Order: sequence, then structure tokens, then C-alpha cells
Amino acid sequence: MSTPSKVELQEQRQAAAREANAGGSEPPPLLPPELEGNLFWQIRIRAARTIVHQTLTQAAFRLMLICLLGGILWLVLFYLFRDGFLFMRDAVPIGDLREDIVRYVLG
Repeated sequence: MSTPSKVELQEQRQAAAREANAGGSEPPPLLPPELEGNLFWQIRIRAARTIVHQTLTQAAFRLMLICLLGGILWLVLFYLFRDGFLFMRDAVPIGDLREDIVRYVLG
């Protein structure tokens, strides 16, 4: 089953609205689950695009600052752990003891 186009979806909505306004006792027909799921995905994608667009237009400096500080934090952590492992390599010359210490510290 192919997904209906936007025009077909709009026609289905208009037909359902006409039936609802006609005063009929029957509720409008429900959409098939696949179509309903596709519509919800379209809403999610549109909402995500809107959030990204608003963030880039209204808070570009804040976003840049968050990315920059986050990157600095990860670099500092990387070099901190790197120096810790280099210290372990130089300070503990016995390989088996070094492995036991690493296993004990890192679990």
C-alpha cells in the first residue's frame, strides 16, 4: 500500500469535516493505522525542524557556547585520563600488577 499524497490527505480531511458538519449521527471514519503513523512522524519531523531553526536563529551564541564548552570539557577529560594511563605505564613497571590495578580501578 502506497502512502497517500498531501492532496489526498487534505481531501480526506475535508470529506471528514463535511460529514461532521452535515449533522450525521455517524462519527467520521478513522484513518488507517499506517496513515496515522505517517502523519505523526511528519508532525515529529516538522517539530524537530522548527526547534532546530528557532535555536539557530534565536540562540546561536548560546548554542555555540554550549558546543565550545562541551568540546573543551571532553578534551580535558580525554587528556586527564590519557595522563593517568601514561602515569600507570611509567610508575608501575610490572605488567601483571598494572593490569590488576587497572582491573581494580575500572571494575
